[in-house]
Amino acid sequence: MKRKYKHLFFDLDNTLFDFGASQKIMLRQLYNDLLQNSAFPSYEDFLTIYEPINERLWSEYKDHKITKDDVKYGRFRETLLAKNIDDESLARFMGEQFVNGCTDNNTLVEGAKELIEELFENYELHIVSNGFVEAQYRKLENTGLRPYFKGITLSEEIKTQKPHRRFFEHALKQVNARKSESLVIGDNWECDVEGAINFGIDAVYFSYNGHQPRKNEVKTIFKLNELLSVLE
Repeated sequence: MKRKYKHLFFDLDNTLFDFGASQKIMLRQLYNDLLQNSAFPSYEDFLTIYEPINERLWSEYKDHKITKDDVKYGRFRETLLAKNIDDESLARFMGEQFVNGCTDNNTLVEGAKELIEELFENYELHIVSNGFVEAQYRKLENTGLRPYFKGITLSEEIKTQKPHRRFFEHALKQVNARKSESLVIGDNWECDVEGAINFGIDAVYFSYNGHQPRKNEVKTIFKLNELLSVLE
């Protein structure tokens, strides 16, 4: 049977690697180890301040308005300053610990390893990610996924982020893939789904958090193994 797709391009964080789970573990650990007896009355209070700052800085980084370090350290610097804790060395330490801890946590999304092993038999598999270079390669190595992927396109390396057309153009060109034989799978609606579709590539929305798709005509899966039925 002739398959519609030859190349499958996977996002990494919260598509294959369970960054959400790893992040929660590390943020809780950082709070317990460094902030428990500080101006933050609770872990929940810390999260309430940290999360919108982190989201805003990632958005600015995606739009090339700030640098990688502005995200890596700035999210903790701003969170601490919100409680009048003016300690840049602490913010930098938290930034390093957070990235290293999340990277070294080998938590995969449920069914990720089994799915990749099965797809590897019949498809060329690739990674497309906006994550930091050193972290993404370590995640692939630590989880044992690296040997399954032929092409790895990381925004930091090519100086262009999803959802920009140049990102997807580079990803396809790197592995000599045609748009018509390619499929992107990811959890971020704007970066993965809309970015791919606007470039002319089919996409599958992996609803990591159980959210409904913004457009019903886009194929959506809520468990990774549901991708197999999409590919039939």
